[in-house]
Amino acid sequence: MQRAIIAFSCILLSLTTMAQEKKVAVFDPAGNVDEAIKVIVREQISSSVVNASGYTVLERQQIDKVLEENKFQMSGLVDDAQISEIGKAMGANTVFVSSITAMNNNFFISSKMIDVQTAHIIMQRTAQTQQGTNDLIEVVKKMMGEMLGNVKSIPENKDLSLPTSNFSKKEVETFDSNKFGWKADDAKDASAKINKGYYELNAKRSAFNPQPVKIESFAKLPLDITKNFKITVKVYIDDLKGTGVFRILLNSGSIIFAIAESDWAVSNNVIACQGMRRLPQKDYVTLTIQKEKGTLFFFYNESLVCSSNLEKEIISSEFGLSLMNVVNSAKVKIDEVIIEQ
Repeated sequence: MQRAIIAFSCILLSLTTMAQEKKVAVFDPAGNVDEAIKVIVREQISSSVVNASGYTVLERQQIDKVLEENKFQMSGLVDDAQISEIGKAMGANTVFVSSITAMNNNFFISSKMIDVQTAHIIMQRTAQTQQGTNDLIEVVKKMMGEMLGNVKSIPENKDLSLPTSNFSKKEVETFDSNKFGWKADDAKDASAKINKGYYELNAKRSAFNPQPVKIESFAKLPLDITKNFKITVKVYIDDLKGTGVFRILLNSGSIIFAIAESDWAVSNNVIACQGMRRLPQKDYVTLTIQKEKGTLFFFYNESLVCSSNLEKEIISSEFGLSLMNVVNSAKVKIDEVIIEQ
C-alpha cells in the first residue's frame, strides 16, 4: 500500500515561553451571515489574539491594503497555500481564517490558525452558539481560548524516542461478529453497522438538517489500562473529504487521534500534535495509540508522529470510533481493532 506523505509538527501547550512575538493577520470570516456578525467574530478573534502572550496583530488597514493591491478576494479563498501566500505578502507569521454558517437561529463557527511559512494548519477549532447572537461573543471567546490557551510550536519531532515494549497477548476484533460489544449512539443522518467483515460508519447530511453530522460508537476493550498497551485501528477510507473527520477515542473520549482530508491531530489535553498529509481515498490507513511507562505514543501508518507524557492516569478502557463534522457525506470501514498487552 502506498503510504500517505506526512509533514508533521507537535504543538505543546505553552505560549508564555516564546522567544519573540509572531505577527498575526486576522482575516474577515467567510459565510452566509450578515456583515455585522462577521465583524463581531473577527474583532473577538483579534481581541483574543492581542491579549495572548507572544503575538502581535497586524493593523486592519495593513491587511486591507495588501488585499486591495493584490486584488485578493477572501470570499473565494479555499486553499490554505493561497492564504499562506497572502500572509507572506502582509509580513505575517501566522494567519487566522474563519467561517460562520447560519443554522436556524444559531451559528456554526470554524477557525483555523495557519503557519505562513509551511501553509500547515497549526490548530483548528469549531464551536456553535446555543442562543443565537446572545452567546456569540462568549462562544467565540471560549473557542479562541482553546486555540490560544498555551499553544507553542516546537521543532519537528525527528528525535522522538520509540517505545520498546514487547507484548505477549493479542486480541483482534475482525468484525465478523460484535466481539467487543460496539454500541453506537443514535444519530440523525448517520449509521454504524457491521457489514461483510467491516464496521461501517456512514454519514450523509440531508437537505433538512442544518447541523454537521456526527456518529460515535464505543466498546469496553479487554485490556488492563494500568499496564502498557497498544491499540491499532486499521480503517479503509471510502469517502472522507471536505470537513469530515474520523477519530479514535480513548479514555471515554479524553484522548483523541483524528484524521481528515486536510490535516491530522492527536491530543490528550496535555499535548496536541498536528500536521498535514495527503490522505488516501479508497485505501487503508492505520492509527495506533501506545502507552508505555506514563507516555502515550501516536503512530500514523506505523510512523511515530507524536508522544505525550500522561499528566493523569487513564481511568477507562472505553474506546470509540467516530465520524464528525460531516456537512455532505462520509464513509469509513474499520477492518480491524488490534489490542496488544
